[in-house]
Amino acid sequence: MTVNSNYLFKSDGLGVVAADDQRITGIQINEGAHLILPQHASNSYVSLSLQNDIQNNGALTVQNIENDASREDLNLYVAAYYGTGSIDLSGDSTRTNGQNAGDIQNNSPYNSKCRSI
Repeated sequence: MTVNSNYLFKSDGLGVVAADDQRITGIQINEGAHLILPQHASNSYVSLSLQNDIQNNGALTVQNIENDASREDLNLYVAAYYGTGSIDLSGDSTRTNGQNAGDIQNNSPYNSKCRSI
């Protein structure tokens, strides 16, 4: 992801990200894998826009807020969200009373049951 962008890009590390590189259109998270999305610089949430689907059979989460026990909110703008995996937006309960969990907003027109959110 790039700063203040809702899109993921693949990069060979040589060009300018989001200019010469291709935008990711769908994501598959395999069982046992974790996808941790970075926090945005100027927002209190992480937005992810994909032209196609997220198949989550692992774990999807966002990075903890730096120097804080909170986790940012997650907004999904995808064609479909499905799988047997989890979305974990719990905060770091070892650093504060309570979890300071993030919210989730799933704007997908098609959602299949997942193990836990």
